[in-house]
Amino acid sequence: CTQEVFVTVDNRFVTLSNGLLINSKENGDGTRTDYWKQDLPHAPYLFMLSIGDYAVVKDTWRDIDVHYFVEHEYEDNARGIFKNTPEMLSFFSDVLRYDFPWDKYHQVAVRDFVSGAMENTSAVIFGDFVQQTAREQLDGDFEDIVSHELFHHWFGDLVTCESWANIPLNESFATYGEVMWREYKYGADDADFKRLDDRLSYFDEALSKQVDLIRYDHDLPGDMFDRHSYEKGGAILHMLRAEVGDEAFYTALNKYLVDNAYSDVEIHELRIAFEDVTGRDFMPFFNQWFFASGHPIVEYSISHTYDEFNEPITDLTFTQDASAEDTLLYKLLIPYAIYSEASGEYEMSTFYLEDYTDWVFLNGHNDILIDPRGELLVEWDQYTGYNASHVPMYMNQMTNAPWAYARFKAFNKLYFNIYDDDSLNIFYAVGLKDAFHKNRLNVLESMNESVGYAVEFDADPSNLFSSEVLALVQDLATSDSNYAVQAEALKVLVAVDANAHRDFFNKALSSPSIAVTAEAMMAMADIDLYKALPYAEKEQNTTNYTMLDAVGTIYAQSRDAKYQDYFENYVNGENGEYQTYYAMYYYSKLLAGLDREAVMRGLDFFEYYLNNANGEYVSNVALSGMDRVAAGLSERQANGELLDWMPEVEARIESINNAYFGFEEEWAE
Repeated sequence: CTQEVFVTVDNRFVTLSNGLLINSKENGDGTRTDYWKQDLPHAPYLFMLSIGDYAVVKDTWRDIDVHYFVEHEYEDNARGIFKNTPEMLSFFSDVLRYDFPWDKYHQVAVRDFVSGAMENTSAVIFGDFVQQTAREQLDGDFEDIVSHELFHHWFGDLVTCESWANIPLNESFATYGEVMWREYKYGADDADFKRLDDRLSYFDEALSKQVDLIRYDHDLPGDMFDRHSYEKGGAILHMLRAEVGDEAFYTALNKYLVDNAYSDVEIHELRIAFEDVTGRDFMPFFNQWFFASGHPIVEYSISHTYDEFNEPITDLTFTQDASAEDTLLYKLLIPYAIYSEASGEYEMSTFYLEDYTDWVFLNGHNDILIDPRGELLVEWDQYTGYNASHVPMYMNQMTNAPWAYARFKAFNKLYFNIYDDDSLNIFYAVGLKDAFHKNRLNVLESMNESVGYAVEFDADPSNLFSSEVLALVQDLATSDSNYAVQAEALKVLVAVDANAHRDFFNKALSSPSIAVTAEAMMAMADIDLYKALPYAEKEQNTTNYTMLDAVGTIYAQSRDAKYQDYFENYVNGENGEYQTYYAMYYYSKLLAGLDREAVMRGLDFFEYYLNNANGEYVSNVALSGMDRVAAGLSERQANGELLDWMPEVEARIESINNAYFGFEEEWAE
């Protein structure tokens, strides 16, 4: 349907709704009436109206307005917050061969939003968490959400699902739109890792929930907004693209949009579009992926043997898990790469698996990569296909594979199966030189994990890494192009020997990156807490989670009651609920190290907070905070401190809990 909105507001406020602002009329009494009109039909759930004291930053794309509505303090970075919006409009319009179909494209950040973001037609709402300073964006941004909501304007707004059971037609496409944008803007490796994150997110949900993607038996509409409809659906769309190729894929999407513009559809309209374009029957594919639950679990082995003529052959064996009676037999187009010693390159091929067990025989003893870009929604057992003789193959994969995801898999295969430090240092050295930053980060995270294991078993972590590896880590800590890599490298150096690497974290204290600076502050606190406190005080008004974590950690370690005022003022300030959680968490950690008077004051604060909290989430923060105080005090007693006032604290906490939950005193006795 179309819509019209007339809204009267104080002149100081800005309004935003769907469609175009037709006119604004001054009423002569300090108010104004704005008239918004949406001429093109869209679904009622996409209606929106926002009113606020916004800064409006104006941009354009082709002949339409693109505006950004933010709080005034973020005005200078509005284009960075809604990063690359005009370029996204061009990319999606071009790749779909269907120009952006609405009159304008505005985006607004609001407080206390019920969701992360919402694709309201031509006027997208984002939670205020997307508002970042330019410094914060050095460590990460919300570009995925920006691309997600924009892609909805074709898949969800222009063509929308006819029922909540078909919501994957909206959300799977928007999720895959994130991948498409990453591939265009940042390259195939970046897109492959985005798809990896999406697969892992779905696999995590699949541990406790496996349902059909299109399902009409949901209890509530909200049940459909899960990792199946988003991440699993996006992975299925990628497999569909791999099955038909880019030309047919985007031609079919264009046909789907053209044939169903400004209307609602069910999943079969998408299937029909692909059948019309390719001339193939896609009912088996859709039955397998859209109308069935679960996903394939495929084991494989790679064996180098000889045929009856004593010629070398490579045997690939694939076996689908058929342990359950109702296990679906998947038909899978499996990509694999064969390494050529002659060319020093990998050559791609495919195998169509259509039985529970099948084989491929290849001439020669070749290194093989299975699904080298992670294109299949398949669960591969981590240890399948591994034995010690495969180490050279995985080293070759780490060194020569052109796909970052394949190099990532090779390192992990070696890391999780090899346990001697000399071999691991060889793998670390190769991985730390990887061209893709997420692979370097993965290696550093693995090194930090190794340090954790060493500390757990009372081993000296300084003996874990070779001088070559430490030199590489030092270089990454100071000069890597990615700040997450710098921060993780710094963490390795501090964990190995903080005193020996003082110069590195002293330099990092002046980094433009919050993540790097925060890591350096906590490193300094481990060596000299009182030298770290001035840096924490300088950053204490932050709303950034990473920096708030560092400030809170340092203040809690100080066991200084003067920081009570900071935490209480911060909690009472106009900060988001996540910032409130961090502040309450570290306030409780601080209280656990203070004396009776300070602890009782803190419990009074928790009680006030409980009685005046706005929402269950905030209440739970206070309740868990009191438990944390009690646990910290108990630990002090266990370590030999005499806290003869501990029973008074326990009684106070019990009283607060009883009052909050409505218990009578006699029930608690």
